[in-house]
Amino acid sequence: MPAKGKVNEASCPRLFPPKVCFNNLFMELVVNNKPQKLLSGNKLSELLLQLNMETRGIAVAVNNIVISKSDWNNYELNDKDKITIIKATQGG
Repeated sequence: MPAKGKVNEASCPRLFPPKVCFNNLFMELVVNNKPQKLLSGNKLSELLLQLNMETRGIAVAVNNIVISKSDWNNYELNDKDKITIIKATQGG
């Protein structure tokens, strides 16, 4: 297992320098107007897990498009996506 912050060169294509490969491991997202980093190729549901979000009673939009909860496991995030998470509240 590589040390924290190091890249396992065996997992990087030999055509690319390690720095390029390392940069491609993560994507930058904006979640509720705050920058976040996530491993590339992750799904929306994995982002919610990383953020320790309670998924009951929330709505999620990616780039201003609401994503159905049934699609969260299959919705692949892309670099620079803007995610908005809204939590329902009770009261009157």
